[in-house]
Amino acid sequence: MPSRPAATGAATSRPLRLRARRDLVFFPQQSGGGRYWVVKDPVALRYFQLRDEECTVLRLLDGRRSLGELVDRFQKRFAPARLEESRLDRFLGSLHALGLVVSDHPGQAEPLLARRRENRRRAWVASAANVLAIRLPGIDPEGLLRRVEPLARWLLHPWWIVLTVFLIAAVAFLALLNAGSLAERLPEAELFFSSANLPWLALALAMVKILHELGHAIVCRHFGCECHEIGLMLLVFTPCLYTDVTDSWTLPDKRRRIAVSAAGIHVELTLASLAAIAWWATPPGPLNAFCLDILFVCSVGTVLLNGNPLLRYDGYYILSDWLEIPNLWQRSRAVVSGLCSSLSGGRPRQSAWPERRRFLLATYGLLSIAYRLFVVILILSFLYRLLRPWRLELLAHAILAATVVAMLGVPAAQAVRNRLAPGGERGKSGWRLKAAFLTAALVVLASVVPLPCRVRAPALLEETDADRVFVTVPGRLVEARAVGSAVTEGDLLAKLDNAGLRREISRLESESGVEESYLAGLEARRSHDPRAAAELPAARQTLADLQRRLAARRGEAERLRLTAPRSGTVLPAPARHGDSDRQTLPAWQGRPTDAENIGCYLETGTLVCLVGDPRRLRAVVYVDEQNVQLVRPGQPVRILLEQSRRAVLEGRVAVVGEAEVDSVPPRLAAVKAIPTVEDSGDARPLGAFYRIEVALEPTASPLSIGVRGRAKIEVAAQSLAQRAVRFFSRTLRRMR
Repeated sequence: MPSRPAATGAATSRPLRLRARRDLVFFPQQSGGGRYWVVKDPVALRYFQLRDEECTVLRLLDGRRSLGELVDRFQKRFAPARLEESRLDRFLGSLHALGLVVSDHPGQAEPLLARRRENRRRAWVASAANVLAIRLPGIDPEGLLRRVEPLARWLLHPWWIVLTVFLIAAVAFLALLNAGSLAERLPEAELFFSSANLPWLALALAMVKILHELGHAIVCRHFGCECHEIGLMLLVFTPCLYTDVTDSWTLPDKRRRIAVSAAGIHVELTLASLAAIAWWATPPGPLNAFCLDILFVCSVGTVLLNGNPLLRYDGYYILSDWLEIPNLWQRSRAVVSGLCSSLSGGRPRQSAWPERRRFLLATYGLLSIAYRLFVVILILSFLYRLLRPWRLELLAHAILAATVVAMLGVPAAQAVRNRLAPGGERGKSGWRLKAAFLTAALVVLASVVPLPCRVRAPALLEETDADRVFVTVPGRLVEARAVGSAVTEGDLLAKLDNAGLRREISRLESESGVEESYLAGLEARRSHDPRAAAELPAARQTLADLQRRLAARRGEAERLRLTAPRSGTVLPAPARHGDSDRQTLPAWQGRPTDAENIGCYLETGTLVCLVGDPRRLRAVVYVDEQNVQLVRPGQPVRILLEQSRRAVLEGRVAVVGEAEVDSVPPRLAAVKAIPTVEDSGDARPLGAFYRIEVALEPTASPLSIGVRGRAKIEVAAQSLAQRAVRFFSRTLRRMR
């Protein structure tokens, strides 16, 4: 419908050649102390929630009444409320744009085609704007649901619902009581989100969402509503189902509408409870890990997404029906948009009908916008960390750019169109215009003012001047000095036993004794036995050889006693972990000095412990080539150790490596702290990384060598503009 000015004078008595479509279906609803109407478009399968006043105007349109007659009819029915002709004119235009009315004016083909093109453009923009949830065309499942719903009707029995609610509450209560032991069984985040577990996590997400959407569809069908579309959606690039249960809006009872919206959440919480029980009861293995994946998907999905009313998912529709505020999302954003237009000096776009409960709508709108931004940042950061080990940061940057354009570019373009529209500049006042310019100046100033900047990188603790104690003769560990013990030079650190060496010494001692007796007999007979005199040189040589070999074996036996090379404190050696790819179990795990490793067999070259000052350690930080140029000697560093969430070390950069590292320490490569590739048994970094040595400040608590951590290096301050330039230059270099 072409836009026109508000009708005045004779135009108000001219018949409006607009009439409501006769195929529309109207469903009355009580909401918020008043009546609302759900209007169903059976052709496009679209649903609209209209106030009683709006629906009355729509049903009065018969193609013969004039604008003035509509105003008179409205004011007689809803007195003392008054309806301005300008508001009514805008409302009629919106009805025509939504396709709820048809016009008898000639030349309607062009406006209808233009509206169709505009709707297609908006649908394309909406799809492109939501790259993290891409919907693909679906199918009509009505025939399947008619057959499935009777079979699944027992799941909607009140006793079954009570039983599942009790199960959910009981599992949640037990989880709170045993939070400590549950946390101990949880794997590290690096292992849980490792490349080996990600396919299983994606499978769990797909399975849970399929059951989630089927729960919506079955409950919707159970209450007599229709579900005309079910299809595939890529939720964070993971295949899932989606269902269209908008027909549940036609239910007059809000409790039933809430039940349809809550069906998916109930399914996920039930699955989470069953998965939690199975995870706790099963031993470590594939089934146990998959149960944990299902538990994670259900719990995080319910808390962050589906059950949270600040996003347009199940929790939102539950809140909207509970508060009896239809179109809560659109109305709250309209109120927020009006507030922003008022603050920026523009004239807010007025709706056709006055809005009530503005404070509640404004609060919800601001909270939902902030939470949506938080969730998007959380998902994008997860995608970046997921793609970084595969050197696909460029893809993560492309997803980030598309999301930013969708979230900021589209609203900004709409604001510009509203500003440039006729009359868009008339509502400005002097102080508001100054406030807008002042805000813009503050934004520009903030982009050039240097702000604190930090470089984050993985770190590893190493000794400064500690002496290493190695195994030089293999054997079984009999005893070991406890870590942290003070020792002086020559004190016993560890004692090993080699049964083969003991047998060899006994054999050599026995043979030496026999040879000594034989040599003594030859000495006694050589004066009268020429043959004895002739055998004496060979016997002496044999005895000397036996004694030399015996001395060597005794020396080896002496080296089974590992002693302190200097005075100091016993420091632990880096822990050894089993390799999951090996076909045989390792001889021992952890540190050689651990009590459970007493009796294990230590090979030659095994590092047993170190002796030194536990307060004189250094940290080695591995920084990539994009950030190493910002690091300078003397910059402060804070390191959060993995062994304790409260263990924070402080120090300063001592040495900045000039050459790229050739290999990554196994402890960092094992947890994918640095993206690596296996090359001849060594973990070679993917990309250029540099070794940064950090001199740590003395600490009262003893530290363990080889402990991992996350370092934050305080580099020179940078403005937002400088960071943006570095980001885009780095991206362009990767593209080249």
